Amino acid sequence: MGRLDRSAAVLALRDTKRLMYETLMKENRRLSVAEACGGDVEKEKFFRRSWCVMLAHVRTTHFPEADVRRIVGKNVRDLLGHCRDAGAFVSEAAQRILVNYGRGSLPFVQRLIAEDVPGLMEDLLSESTDSSDETFRRAVQCAVHLNGIVRSLDTLERKQWVSLLVRILHHRPNLTWQKGIIEKLKILWQVDADPWRTFAEAEEQLRDFKKTASLDVQQEIFDLLAIC
Repeated sequence: MGRLDRSAAVLALRDTKRLMYETLMKENRRLSVAEACGGDVEKEKFFRRSWCVMLAHVRTTHFPEADVRRIVGKNVRDLLGHCRDAGAFVSEAAQRILVNYGRGSLPFVQRLIAEDVPGLMEDLLSESTDSSDETFRRAVQCAVHLNGIVRSLDTLERKQWVSLLVRILHHRPNLTWQKGIIEKLKILWQVDADPWRTFAEAEEQLRDFKKTASLDVQQEIFDLLAIC
């Protein structure tokens, strides 16, 4: 039923979805599943079963709630496991699919992602030695999940996310990444009832970082700290 425990299944699902999307964008037509799978019957069967990703989002279904939690929960946990895969292709594919699970999903799905991703980011940042290495890039990539789960975070979890994002900034990634990380920080600032109190330590770190940042990034940090 759309199982994602094997890395090959994750890569196959990513490739098929990408082909269907690219065809829609370039040729303004929708590929049939059969076309997208290139006549591969097993791949087509798997893709058709991947409808269970929809279970992560629908509020009503003919499935018992326990079955929904079992099916979706297993897939999400499998994807989270693949995100830790040593192979960049597998981990990136898992991240992309996991984003689809997280956005607008049921609360229990958001909680699964919210509870695991910060630990993954922590591990990757601890392993990274340079802002240009693959491990660091994967840590930055984890931030993409924030938009889908931010409303499910409690105060301590928001503080944890802010701490991790500020750590990423201190690695001095490229300008595009710096601006992207600051945008994530703005989201966390905006949803917190008292950001000045909640993120007081991070605020001091950001003010220090701002002193040596580029003019563009200085302005972004100024805008962030102006949120109240």
